[in-house]
Amino acid sequence: MAKRRTDGDGSITWDASVQLWVGRLPRDERGRRAKVSARTKAELRAKLQQRLRERELGLSTDAGRATVQQFLDAWIREIVEPGDLASKTKQGYELTVRRHLVPGLGRIKLAKLTPMHVQRFINDELAAGKGRRTVQLSHAVLRIALGQAVMWGLVPRNVAQLVRGPSYRPTERRPFTHAEQAAILDAARDEDLGVAIFLVHATGMRLSEVLGQRWSDVDLDAGLLCLRHQLDPLSPVLKDVKTESGRRWLPLPPITVAILREHLQRQSEQRAQAAVWDDNDLILTTRNGRPINQRNLSRVWRRVTERAGVEHRGIHHLRHTYGTTLAESGVHERVAQQLLGHADSRTTREIYTHVSERMMDQAVQAISDAVDRVVGDASGSRIGSRDRPPPRDGGDDEDAAGR
Repeated sequence: MAKRRTDGDGSITWDASVQLWVGRLPRDERGRRAKVSARTKAELRAKLQQRLRERELGLSTDAGRATVQQFLDAWIREIVEPGDLASKTKQGYELTVRRHLVPGLGRIKLAKLTPMHVQRFINDELAAGKGRRTVQLSHAVLRIALGQAVMWGLVPRNVAQLVRGPSYRPTERRPFTHAEQAAILDAARDEDLGVAIFLVHATGMRLSEVLGQRWSDVDLDAGLLCLRHQLDPLSPVLKDVKTESGRRWLPLPPITVAILREHLQRQSEQRAQAAVWDDNDLILTTRNGRPINQRNLSRVWRRVTERAGVEHRGIHHLRHTYGTTLAESGVHERVAQQLLGHADSRTTREIYTHVSERMMDQAVQAISDAVDRVVGDASGSRIGSRDRPPPRDGGDDEDAAGR
């Protein structure tokens, strides 16, 4: 007995006039039934299932007409927006889709997208003067999205994985010298938010982490800070740090504890004078107790570097400075990894540990001391030397020279 077709699967029949299997989808909201054909019954069933998935996702109701733009819109709507991603990541995906992928690939039918289309898109973006990092991110987002298309059964393979994206070398992070650090911390004392710079310098926290720190997570008497939360960069919302490695205890130097005590006293006075105070228990707040925007802190950082007479670099360079300081001080790599909140020690070693002049001087001194010891131990002796045999008489030497 033939297998009974379930409701909503569409119909399958053999058309002898064209020697093809023909299938029709169930009627759509407009009462239309799309038609699909194939040489084999299995191929036809696969096509029908694909068209049904397209319909479920709100893509084109015309068989095989779904475009890359329609798919990307569905991906953003069904996966990215409701997904458990950081809001900054979601915004980045949406901007990349709208500004780059849709203009470059949106009109192509999803089922007909090929590696050549993707390669030509990358080449055109670079030729148009787009930054290599921008093009690399566009390729990465397309690869992630098409991976979902494969999982949904809309395409048989991820064509973006078959294309090599542009190479990219990240901007070199340069830690601050000891003199620069001293000048920065001195200039930071004149800013209400200068305590943020002291915290980043002393703990190596990320910007979102330092802005999300609460007084209840700090033990000033013990000189310890428990990092549990971070501030969403796109909205004033506290959330848990993203990874288990991100949750960590950080020691606070005495000078940083003193700065925090002064800041706590100043904040208490602001709270008493404010008509309205939003009590979020945050260390860094506006004069009304609200969270600090990253852009505002970036403005403070620029003023501090200008006042300190230091070449302006992003505040994240302080985090690299922290990692380099740990290496200079001989802190074990595994300990540095935990303090920086890295899941992989290679990130600590390859990105956040820089070879400073001090480290180079120490290495040169160590090599110099080692060579001096070897030379001293070798004085008056020759390892593996043997007494030379007595020379032959002159006649033999002359004969040898003649030969």
